Amino acid sequence: MGLTREAILAAKDRKSKPVEVPEWGGTVHILAMSGHELEEWQEFVFKATEEVEGSDGERRASTVSGVRAFVLLRTIGDENGQRIFGDDDGEVLLTRSAPVLDKLFDEAFAWNRLAAEDKKELEENSDSAPTTSTGSNSVES
Repeated sequence: MGLTREAILAAKDRKSKPVEVPEWGGTVHILAMSGHELEEWQEFVFKATEEVEGSDGERRASTVSGVRAFVLLRTIGDENGQRIFGDDDGEVLLTRSAPVLDKLFDEAFAWNRLAAEDKKELEENSDSAPTTSTGSNSVES
């Protein structure tokens, strides 16, 4: 039996993965990104990895900030599959423990099957990770 538009749109296909965070005293759920969020991620990666001209006239990879916030804001959720943080919560989220954020970032990256090459390139171009600075490629802009 073939699927209908209605059946596809009614499907509960956005799964989540519980992750224990003892440092926060409980469990969060790593959410599957929506198609829109994946598109935003791909645009973020494209902008973050494009070359820019330096003050010396040389072309080099741009420096990016907000990589972890971008992913974590979209993937940290509750047991009902709802995001815990809004798009404007990057600064406050990045005040939390770096090892905890790194653990959750790795979980979110794996759960959403984001390209390992993107992660490596973004980390190489990152001005510091995690960071609370805002730059031209920051999620907070």
